[in-house]
Amino acid sequence: MILPPGPVIHEPCDWSTNPSDLSQLFQVVPTRNVNGYQLYEIKVTDSHCIDVPYYGAVPAGSVVTTYTCSANPAADNDEWYLQYVGVLNGYETYAIRNWVNWSLCLDVSGWAYNNSGLASNAKLTVYTCQGSGPNWSVNGGWDDHLWWLM
Repeated sequence: MILPPGPVIHEPCDWSTNPSDLSQLFQVVPTRNVNGYQLYEIKVTDSHCIDVPYYGAVPAGSVVTTYTCSANPAADNDEWYLQYVGVLNGYETYAIRNWVNWSLCLDVSGWAYNNSGLASNAKLTVYTCQGSGPNWSVNGGWDDHLWWLM
């Protein structure tokens, strides 16, 4: 499958109607280890990765797209660090931090509060990580940049 560059859109996981639909599955592939931090590319297909725009630092709110995976991910800004947060609702939970933009996490655009971030058709962005360590709750709600990797 060849994908044109474009935004990554959030859809709730639902394999009940089409269990062979793999469009919601991404592959997390190790790239390198830097000072004890294992870094990854997030592949959408064999040749396309989740991509932060341009090279280097980007502002919070930048839209994440799919683009041809870089032959040298270390030279691009498309490496990610999986920061373990803990077990939430019975699942190991991670914040997915952009390596070049350390303060930015992979995020569903908009603010999530009490499961409000479950709506369809929201673009994925990078946004300022809310919380640290076990304290990811902000103002009684959870922003939608915590991920279950299954």
